[in-house]
Amino acid sequence: MSEKTAMKTYPGLTEADLATLTGQLRFSRGNQYMLYKTSDVEQLVREKRERDPAFAEQCIAAEKKREIKDARLDLKRAEDKITEIERRIEDPPLPEDGQQMSRTQAKRHYCLTDEEVKGIPSAGRHGWETADLRRFAEIKFGGHDGFRVRRSEFQTRTSRRELKEAHESVERATQHLIDLGVGLSKKAAAKRAKREAAANASANKRRKTSASYVNQTTTASTASFSGPNAEEDKKAYVQNARLELKRAEEEIAQIKKRITEPPLPPDGQHISKTQARKIFCLTDEELNVITPSATFGYLTSDLRIYAEIKFGGVDGFRLRRSKYQSRASAKAGRNPKPNPNLTPDPNPHPDPNPHPDPNPNRSSRRRAQTRSAARRSS
Repeated sequence: MSEKTAMKTYPGLTEADLATLTGQLRFSRGNQYMLYKTSDVEQLVREKRERDPAFAEQCIAAEKKREIKDARLDLKRAEDKITEIERRIEDPPLPEDGQQMSRTQAKRHYCLTDEEVKGIPSAGRHGWETADLRRFAEIKFGGHDGFRVRRSEFQTRTSRRELKEAHESVERATQHLIDLGVGLSKKAAAKRAKREAAANASANKRRKTSASYVNQTTTASTASFSGPNAEEDKKAYVQNARLELKRAEEEIAQIKKRITEPPLPPDGQHISKTQARKIFCLTDEELNVITPSATFGYLTSDLRIYAEIKFGGVDGFRLRRSKYQSRASAKAGRNPKPNPNLTPDPNPHPDPNPHPDPNPNRSSRRRAQTRSAARRSS
C-alpha cells in the first residue's frame, strides 16, 4: 500500500504516523514514493484508534461511507441487470438471416421440435440456414407476431431464475442501505417506480398478445371500419383472417406429415433401377439381390420390404427417407442444373480423333518391311 493510498483510505492518518513504519522507496516516472505492507498499516491504524478517539470516529465515518458507496453500486448493478433481462424478454434477440446453426441451437432459438427441424432442408455439415428456420417458425406460430410472442414466453421461462436472483439482489442492497441509515434517493426511488410500472405494463402486454392470432388481427382492425357497410366489412375481414389461419395450419400439418411420413409409391407398382436407388435408399449391389421384372423393372413391395430389413424396421426406414429428402433438397438448392439454352457448348463440333497419330503410315510400312524380309530369307 502506497503512502497516498493509506492516507486516503484512513482519513486522519498522517505522514508522521507512516514514518514510524518500515517501507520501501519506489520510483515511477521520475517520482518517488514509499510503499508499506498492508498488514503494518492496518496494525498502525488499530493502535491509533485506541489512542485517539477523534481518529476512531473518522475511521468509522469513512468505513460507513465506503459501505454506502458499495451498496449503491450493487443496487445499480442489480437494477441494470433487471432492465437487461426485461429488454431481452420484451424483444427476444434472434440471429440474423444468412447465418447457419446446429440442430440444438435451431430448436432453442426458434422453438421447434426435433422432427420439425429434420424436415427443413439443411445446408450440409454447416447446419440449417436461419432464414429457413425463421420462415418455418413464423408459419408454425401464425405469423411474425405470433412467433415473437412464443419467443417472449420462452425467454420468460428461461430467464425466470436469473430475474428472481436480480430482484433478490435489489432487495438485499436496498435493505443494506436502510440498515446503514440511508434511504433511496429521489432519483433512485423514481427509477425503481418506473421500472416496476414498466414491468407491470410488459406483463399486461404479454397477457394480451398471448391470445389467438385471429383475435389480435380482428381487435386491431375492426375499429377502423366505418360507414353503412361497417358490420359486413367486419364480418368479411374476420372470415378472411380465419381462412388465412386455417390455410397456415393446414400447411403446418402437411409439413409435419411429410416429415413424419415421407411419401412412397404404393405397393404393386414397378419402377426403374434409378428410381429404386433414389426412393428406397439402396445401392446397386443391393438391387442386384432383388429379382426385377424383365419388362417393367422392380416391384415396389419387394423394394420396401428389403429397405425395412436394411434400416431396422419401418421407423428406421422412414427416418432414413427423411434424412435423404433433407440432403437432396439442400443439394438441389446449392447445385442447380444449368440451362442448356443459356449455356451453349463452347465446342459444338468436337474432333472425333483428338490425339491423331503423327505417323499414320507406320502400320503399312511395317507390313512392307515384313514382306521384304520374307523374300530375302527365301
